[in-house]
Amino acid sequence: MKRPVPGLGIEQQPADVLLTMLAYGEARNQSGKGLLAVVWVALNRAYGPAATIPEAVVENPTRLSGVILKPLQFSCFNATDPNRGRLLEAYRNDPHAWARCWGVVELALSGLTADPTRGATHYYTTDKPSWAEVWPPKWGQLEHGWHPTVVIGDHSFGRAA
Repeated sequence: MKRPVPGLGIEQQPADVLLTMLAYGEARNQSGKGLLAVVWVALNRAYGPAATIPEAVVENPTRLSGVILKPLQFSCFNATDPNRGRLLEAYRNDPHAWARCWGVVELALSGLTADPTRGATHYYTTDKPSWAEVWPPKWGQLEHGWHPTVVIGDHSFGRAA
């Protein structure tokens, strides 16, 4: 099982570790399929739904890292999100959840899984967060170009305009 590289901050971690952090920070309470779906959203954003994942990641891992770390894209990496502070130590403080997330990432990166999101590049939680005035977010509304593909667990997946 892979872990964060000691002494490196989040932004310097390898792409596969960042993807595991993403799964942990965004979907650790979801089923295996829910974890896989969040992983595939990042892969779809980085390489497109038609990419052959093992080759694409090997050829350009920095593209995946850039997608994951792009500001305000995945909330667990936002400076104000309480999950961010847990990411570097999750393997130690929550080893079972980290191991589940790593296992799903390993399967996805090996090319042994199909995309359960049907090409989704975005997702949002189906339950309105307490801080949200409007839900779903504007980019996740049909009238603003949202193309839903599937609901898995607590997340609605699709493509935003």
